[in-house]
Amino acid sequence: MEIPAHDMLATQNHIGHLYIWGVSHYRDVFEESPIHTTMFCTEITDVTGNLTSTGPVNIQTASCNHGNCYDTECSAK
Repeated sequence: MEIPAHDMLATQNHIGHLYIWGVSHYRDVFEESPIHTTMFCTEITDVTGNLTSTGPVNIQTASCNHGNCYDTECSAK
């Protein structure tokens, strides 16, 4: 996944927010298992390092207060 530098800079300067949200549908390895659903939301809370060089950049994340669920939890929302 690529995130534009200006979005990362806004997060680094605490004037913007970045969220990673997704959903996964999958089956267990067992025959005739039901389809499972997992939804997730993570916020990038802090970015440290120089975004304009090839040096290391550290990213801290935290789970969102909503948007995280699995199976029947997801259908109940």
